[in-house]
Amino acid sequence: MVSSIIGETGEFKVDRQNIGYTDNPKPFTNHTIHVKKGDLVFLYTDGYMEQFGVVKTRKYTKKRLNKSILSRKHLPMTEI
Repeated sequence: MVSSIIGETGEFKVDRQNIGYTDNPKPFTNHTIHVKKGDLVFLYTDGYMEQFGVVKTRKYTKKRLNKSILSRKHLPMTEI
């Protein structure tokens, strides 16, 4: 998960475990996010980074996704 707040990004360490069936289930970690009026919080899964872009051999990557989110932070939510 990444939060975009005034041009900065922060990331929570995630639990590496499938949401569906697993042989050795462990409890997920709960996180508290403190937000103020005007803050934007974006939640996403690693599935976005696993997608292929225009070039079919290149994955989208977390770096590209973060850059894309930050480049749109000034837009109204209806345009993001």
